[in-house]
Amino acid sequence: DVREILDNECGRQIYELIARDRPDTPPNSNSNPFLEALVERSQGLPLYLRLVVQDIREGKLSFREGEEKKLPRGLASYYERVLERLQISDVAAVLTPVFCILACAKAPLTIDTLLELMKDDRLIREGGEDLLHKAVEFGHLMLKRVVITEQRNVGEEGEPYSAPAYVLYHESFRDHLLATETVKYAVQAAHTSLVQFSVTWADKKDRLFAYRYALRFAPQHLIGLRDSEHLQAVLTDLGFVEAKCAAGMTY
Repeated sequence: DVREILDNECGRQIYELIARDRPDTPPNSNSNPFLEALVERSQGLPLYLRLVVQDIREGKLSFREGEEKKLPRGLASYYERVLERLQISDVAAVLTPVFCILACAKAPLTIDTLLELMKDDRLIREGGEDLLHKAVEFGHLMLKRVVITEQRNVGEEGEPYSAPAYVLYHESFRDHLLATETVKYAVQAAHTSLVQFSVTWADKKDRLFAYRYALRFAPQHLIGLRDSEHLQAVLTDLGFVEAKCAAGMTY
């Protein structure tokens, strides 16, 4: 229930919403101009409601009269608003390629892997891991932190390796990034970075999660960009085949 979620998530601001209930509104009813607009413009999507809650918490939106007119029409419009806000700073400049790399990636990526993919970015060369962490924190609303695991090489004893990694919060945001004109060239650059990353897979041996990602997904990225020359070179490279087998990727 929309009202129940807002009641639980919006703290004292909820009293502004209650004050706008129409007379004789039954308990838990949505007979309220803000709620009516929210239900209509969100199209019933929970992620839209999550974005609204965050905006209310941060003071970007309120329940006061007329505020419902600020609600974007549909989730795609909300995504565009989020992208517009995340601009004009070192952190924002780094966040755009982070979003686009994650949109193009085939699996969650660790900070170390993102650093490797963005090593030619001038801001990353200056700000390094600290700037990347700040960018990820700045964009936390649209990201999800997960833990990924990699097994040890075949024949090695010991516990699997694990590390925190990041993925876009929702597939619909991935789809939006890949389709919108707003970050069109950043997406193209992300594809190029992932292809270059794939071609240079052998250079990643000292970065376990980056190395395993390249072994696992290099062919897919090369196929995606129709890079038949490098695809053939990778697939016929005995070193690549041996590395995949050593990592237990015999499929």
